[in-house]
Amino acid sequence: MSDILEDKKKGNKKGRIFKFLHQTSTFMLPSLDSFSSILKTSTSSSNIRTLYCLIKCMFCVRSKVTTRSLSRYSSYSLRHLFRFLNKDIDWLCIRILLFIGLEFSSSSTYIFATDETVEGKSGKYSYGLSQFYSSCDKQPIKGICVSALSLIEVESKTSFMIDIEQVVYSETDKLRIADDKAKKKAATKRLANGGAALPRGRKKGTKNKPKEEKKDDKASLRAFKSIFSKTLTAFGKHLPVLKVKYVVGDTAYANENYAALIEEKGMFLISKLYTIAAVFEVKNKTKGGITYGEKFDLHNLDKEYLQETEQDDNGMRTEIYQLEGLSQAMKKRKINVVVHKTIRKDGKESVHIFFSTDLKLDYKTLIKYYRIRFQIEFDFRDAKQHFGLSDFKNYKEKSMTNFINLSFTMTLISKSMVRKAREKYKNQKLGILDLKVLQNHQFHTKSIIN
Repeated sequence: MSDILEDKKKGNKKGRIFKFLHQTSTFMLPSLDSFSSILKTSTSSSNIRTLYCLIKCMFCVRSKVTTRSLSRYSSYSLRHLFRFLNKDIDWLCIRILLFIGLEFSSSSTYIFATDETVEGKSGKYSYGLSQFYSSCDKQPIKGICVSALSLIEVESKTSFMIDIEQVVYSETDKLRIADDKAKKKAATKRLANGGAALPRGRKKGTKNKPKEEKKDDKASLRAFKSIFSKTLTAFGKHLPVLKVKYVVGDTAYANENYAALIEEKGMFLISKLYTIAAVFEVKNKTKGGITYGEKFDLHNLDKEYLQETEQDDNGMRTEIYQLEGLSQAMKKRKINVVVHKTIRKDGKESVHIFFSTDLKLDYKTLIKYYRIRFQIEFDFRDAKQHFGLSDFKNYKEKSMTNFINLSFTMTLISKSMVRKAREKYKNQKLGILDLKVLQNHQFHTKSIIN
């Protein structure tokens, strides 16, 4: 170190100090020139330089990631960063170009995965702030909801975030939710006072009314429609060779609206039905068409549907069945159903019902694709834990949208950086936190020596 400081005193700017910092650097981001060549068609060179600086700053911040904390490690002022976050930026194009330039492989198989994440936020004026159900808290919380679409490489089981959009309730949604709450509250009060449940159906004597056309879809479906159509259009423009056949979603996407939307684009839906869902036989009408037949007993299916049986050392037996059936959620659409039944040593059973709108898909591939859907959850975790999705203080629509997009763009870039770091240092346990610690130390080392 004394030799290094001596070289610095002598003014040898290209001497051993820079060689030392270069050798200890673990930052795997491409150079600014390479970064600019990848994104030159998506935005201005000024925006590219600012984005490149923000990416490096993201890996320096150890505590809460906000616009103010990023400015402390940036060569730009806080006001400059605020101006950047108030610009119109095509984040979808940026992420697709980064994916093509850093991660795309023509020999790999890809599927789409979609899901939503909820993050609690305080205050009154944040754009899109409302009550959303949080699966972590097991109850509705005050916060924001983000609908996301990622591209998953099947071979490496790696998710690359492609597009996101905030789920925002319209006035129609708010009225519908308030009406549902009022009905539930009235029913609870009536039952608590000893009253009986309301009779099913409508009252006698009421006349048929013409069905009103739905003028407004639900907020989640609107967000999915938007990101799905924009993503396919962008891929058709920038990467037409990419062919994706399946879209995988959890039980929230197991309905006709999503299946029809995906089918319009020539793709198939893979999802999962609720455990209490009913599956019916397909009954063909004499004049064409199909209708519901007998209900399947999923705990006692015929052996003709059995595809695989396995038993482990603990006495737990697994049985996998595959059949063609109907579900009320899919409105007379034939679905390819895979029933995964687990029987414990004490005799207790659990059933999971997977399905696909592709009737020719084999059960192994169907289960495999649904299982790797969970990779999108790691993107949500990284965005919250490392890249500011849980910490940002922006509340206006444009700045908030840009910061959320920046957080998810970082999850895509970090995949490439972590992979390169693992290859360079031959350590498969290296993660994002390791890169953040090392980059933070390198920043402070440079500052101290300078």
